[in-house]
Formats: sequence, C-alpha cells, structure tokens
Amino acid sequence: MVAGSWLPRIGRDVRAVRALSDGAREATEGARAAVVGLGALGAEGPEIGDSLFQRGKVRFEPLSRALPHFRQASVLIGAASRSVNRAPQPSIEYLRDILSTAGDDITEAQRAADTGALLLDLLPDLFGKGGRRSYLLAFQSLGESRGTGGVINFYGVLETSRGRVRLTEIAPTPRLPDWNGGIIGSPVRGPQWLKESYGPQKALQQWQQTNLTPNFPVAANILLKVYEEFTGERLDGVVAMDPITLEFLMPAVDPVVAFDTHVTSRNVAHLLLRDSYLRFDSDEQNRFLIEVVDGFWAAISAGKADARRLAEGVAQATSSQHFKVYMRDAELQEKLARLGADGFFDTKASNVQLVYHQNYGRNKVDYYLHRKVSTEIRLGVDGAAQVTTKIKLRNRAPAQLGGAPTVLLGDPAIEGIKAGMNQMLLSVLVPKGVQDARLHERSESSVVPFSFDDSGFPVFWDVVKMPPGSSKTIRLEYRIPEALDEGERFELLVFPQTLVHPEQYDITIRPPEGKRLWAEGADSPEEVISLTGALSRPLQLAVWVN
Repeated sequence: MVAGSWLPRIGRDVRAVRALSDGAREATEGARAAVVGLGALGAEGPEIGDSLFQRGKVRFEPLSRALPHFRQASVLIGAASRSVNRAPQPSIEYLRDILSTAGDDITEAQRAADTGALLLDLLPDLFGKGGRRSYLLAFQSLGESRGTGGVINFYGVLETSRGRVRLTEIAPTPRLPDWNGGIIGSPVRGPQWLKESYGPQKALQQWQQTNLTPNFPVAANILLKVYEEFTGERLDGVVAMDPITLEFLMPAVDPVVAFDTHVTSRNVAHLLLRDSYLRFDSDEQNRFLIEVVDGFWAAISAGKADARRLAEGVAQATSSQHFKVYMRDAELQEKLARLGADGFFDTKASNVQLVYHQNYGRNKVDYYLHRKVSTEIRLGVDGAAQVTTKIKLRNRAPAQLGGAPTVLLGDPAIEGIKAGMNQMLLSVLVPKGVQDARLHERSESSVVPFSFDDSGFPVFWDVVKMPPGSSKTIRLEYRIPEALDEGERFELLVFPQTLVHPEQYDITIRPPEGKRLWAEGADSPEEVISLTGALSRPLQLAVWVN
C-alpha cells in the first residue's frame, strides 16, 4: 500500500522531468535560431539598432535576412512553452521550483522572439519599402484631456519611402482648409456605438471631439476621415504623440534650439505643457511648438539620432501609451495590435476597467490633475465579484499665475469658467454584463449612474467640477456575475488613460469565504492580494481561488 501510494507521484515527477527536458531542447534550438538571426542583422547587443537604422534610413536587406530565423525561433520557443505547460505538478518541491522558473523564463523568451519577428516583418511596410506611405501626425495636448490622451491642436504629415521618414508639414489645426471651428458639413461614418454614445458631442463631425473614445484605432479612423473632408487627401494611417513622447525620444538626438531655448528630454514636457503658455502669446507659442517638433523629426530624417536610444524611447513611449500607431490596412493594424502599439486593449477581453475623462473647461489645467484609483474586489462563493472603485481627483492648479489670463488656466472673460477650474466628464469603462451599479458622491447616498456603450463595454459617467486647489472622491460599485472562469481563475486588465501624471492605483482582491488566493508567479497562497503603483502601462492581473 505504501509503495502503491508513491507510484503516481513518481510517475508525475518522471513526466515533469521529461517535459522539462523537451522544453529545454526546444528552447535551446530556438535560442540558436535567434542568434543566427542576430548575426544576419549584422550586429549584436547595443549595435543592433545601428545596423538597422543608418544615416536616417531603415535598412531592409538585414531585415529580410534575419526574419526567417526569428520566425523559426518564435515557433521553437513556442513549442518549448507548450511542453513545459503540459508538465504535471511534481511532488518534489525542488522540481516544482525548477518547473516554475523554466515556465517564466520561456514565457519571457517567447514574448521577445514573437516581438522580434513581428517587428522585422512590420518595419518594411511602415517605412515604405513597397512605395510611399503618408501618416497623419496627431499631436495631443495632454493638458486638455480626451479619451485617447488629449485634444489634437496640432497636426502634421509624416511620409515614409524606401526606409526614410520625413515630416512634410506641421501646423496648428485652425490652418486646415475651411476650418469653421473644426466642424465639417456632415458626420462621417463610424460604428453604431460611437454614433450613439459620442455623436451628440460631435465626435463624428468636429475635429476636437474625434478622440473622445479611448479606443484609439476607432478614433484614428474617424480622424482620418475628418482630415480627408478638410483636405481631400487620403492618408495611410495615424501616428499619435504628445510632449511626454518627446521626453522619451529626445535622448536620441541633440538638443533642439527653439526661441533661443535649448530643448532636451529633461525640459521638453514642462516647456510644452506649461511654460510655453506663460512665456509666449498664442502665435509665438504655436511657432515654438512647431520648431521643437520639426527640429526633432529633422534630426531623425538627417540620420542624426542614436539608433539604440531611439529604439528604447519608442518602446517606452509605446508601452506607456504616449506613442500610438494606426493603419488603414487591416493586416498591418492586426500586427500593430499584437505588438501593443495600437493604443487600446483586445475587446475580446472579459474583465476590464478603464478610468478616463474629457476636459470640458476649455483650458489646459489637466497639467495639474492628479488621480488615484483604489479598487477592492471581493470574490464570492457563487463565482461573482463585488467591485468597489474609488476615484480620488486632486486639482493642484493655482487660482492665478500673475499677469494676463492664459489658456493654461482658462480666461473667465472668454469661457465663463473660473480660472483654474477643472470641469470634466468622468467615465469608467467596466466589464461586460455588470449588474447593480451604484454611484456615490459627497455622501453615503447613491444613485444609479448614467451610462453609455464604448466598444461593447458599459461606461458609467458623471460630471465633476473642481475649483483650483480642491479635490473630490467618486465611488462606483458594481457586480460581475460570472467573474471566475472554469478553472476558478479571476482576471482583470486595468488599462490607463494617457495623462501628464500617471494614474496611481491600489488594488485589493479578497477570496470567497474560507478560501485563499494564488497569484500568478507566487510561491504560496495568500489571504488577500494587494498591489499598488503608477499605472504607466496596462496592468494584467490573474489570481486563482485555492
């Protein structure tokens, strides 16, 4: 009997060792293919970027040589991941540790291999190997928030051809032909949910409202249609950036001199988001921004950029949602989505929470806005989840800055809103199928919140007004009826709105009564799982009820 009880355990351990052996062999072959691919690129380590981008031009030949090897590496490391994931849980603790570590390492290696293969495949198309491509450059002003980041007060056109990129024009949006306050004759076509939810705010007809939805691919498509109505020009895609994008990218170039000011990665964000409003009148401020943005892209076009630093900056700006790309071509757009460069989440996801707002004060006081979101999730024995989300908003804008009123704080004589007032439409996108939503403000009394639909997800909203120096807390409660999947797993994606100051978060997950929680990658189950930090990139959580 004693020997019989050990036999199944020994069998599991043997199968686990075999799976580890197969995974190690496949991962080694994959790593070898990746090394060959790196050799085909013509460089190793920090010099890879320089081998791909030289004298202002993406080199296509090394890409085509390396791509088959990176694809092979992706396939082999994917096979290694499947081998390790099929392994039974060993009875020996030492083997369990090895299996867990191997799984984490292979997952990371697979992500790197997949990303490498995707990039090598995508870059020739983006940089005009098959012919010239033109992109609308949408420069978002984060001081005046919109769903995708900020109102688009400046536009430009980026052209790529034979590996080169150049900025052909940049201007404030009122210079578009027949501007008329940004309104075109009739609404463009868009998804039905967009028409119903944002159409009354002219999202399909007015330039400044095209990006009310946080769904960047949809907003970008609408923006292209509105641009085409203004200019008659059909472009291939949209590249969205903002002052913090430049903060990430400018370490790759020499300082840009604008109005006798040396603009670098250390001061560019604050210069564009705050100081330029105080130092210059409207026309001078426009010229200052144009000189900064044009100077940066001129350095890229002339090949006066450190390729490694530029690649690192693009990666940081993309992961933090400050740099987003949209392509009309569906196949290329799907690749951008797989890279996480499309500026939105997979709408097939189940449990998602996204807090975002629109600035309706017609000022730039979101430069002074700080937001903290505290979310508590109580899992029930019935598989449901009760969610309480507290949103604390703090408006650190001063009532005045001295001198004449500026658009930074708003001019009450023009807009009829107190200087420094933060007036917003606050929205919370929540999982599909939620029930019993209640909104609390000021007191314990609650109301059923107003709601609309965005990308198939319910969105609850409220109008919030905060005088300078004040704060406000909004509490939203809702129930997810089927929060756990068949494996007793709960997943949550917390997606960020692009802000000047990243949203601060703390998340607490509590198990059903009498149960414990096992977090992904944890060594042991816990009574409560808590996380805190800055939401500078999408946060994916997964826990199992134990």
